[in-house]
Amino acid sequence: MAELQEPNKEVFSYGDGSHYNQAASADSNAAFFSEVLRIQDELHALKEHVAHISNLRAQTLKGADDSATGKQNEGSLDESVEETRGIIHRIRGALWELQKQQQPSGNQIKLLGEQFVEALQAYQRVEQDYKERYKQRTGRQFEIIKPDATPEEVRAVVENDGGEQIFQQAVMNANVSGQSIMVYRELQERYGEIQKIERTLAELAQIFDDMGMLANQQEKDGIDTGLCTIEVNVDVRGARAARRRRWFCFGICALVVVALALGFGIGFGLSRKG
Repeated sequence: MAELQEPNKEVFSYGDGSHYNQAASADSNAAFFSEVLRIQDELHALKEHVAHISNLRAQTLKGADDSATGKQNEGSLDESVEETRGIIHRIRGALWELQKQQQPSGNQIKLLGEQFVEALQAYQRVEQDYKERYKQRTGRQFEIIKPDATPEEVRAVVENDGGEQIFQQAVMNANVSGQSIMVYRELQERYGEIQKIERTLAELAQIFDDMGMLANQQEKDGIDTGLCTIEVNVDVRGARAARRRRWFCFGICALVVVALALGFGIGFGLSRKG
């Protein structure tokens, strides 16, 4: 079987092929900007979800003593966090796909990437803030149940470093009250919530790394494109200079021919007169 060869690209740059390339380029640009608009819509949705999660976190802290409110918020939070995770992954994938297309609108991709990172940073702040505020609340509650708690015990409870057992023992030794039992139950529930937040923060850290790689790739592509542009400009200037040299040589040759013709004509005329 004959080996397949890559078609000669120059063949398609003339005649009817140029019209085909122009149409394909127009379709490609239309698809590119359509995807840009879709990503902008996703970014808007991401910001709305982050704001909603922030409100739910605040309500959770305010209504921590209300079990019904806590359960309702927990369900809404789980749903919102999952939807937000999906939006984030779609935007990340779309930005990488746009980068692969090598469109001339590199600044548009860069702007979208910056807006994406800003939204991620806002989400990260919401989760970190809730995590820290919840830890502070847990520490205060533990000190109420066990006023003589050591700093190490408080840290263990707050960081969940064996803290659940310490909290349980404190409740058992506190002449069991309704408040102590309620606080212990809340602690058990919130430990799971903190673990979810830590997973979210780890995912965000990975996406920040991915966006850093994308930014580096954009810089590399910009340098490569710049080098290609320089080479093309040099080739164009070289071709123009070569054409000027050819016309200059042609002009000199024409002048020499005219001079020789005049010389022969004058010499021939003088010889006949003599």
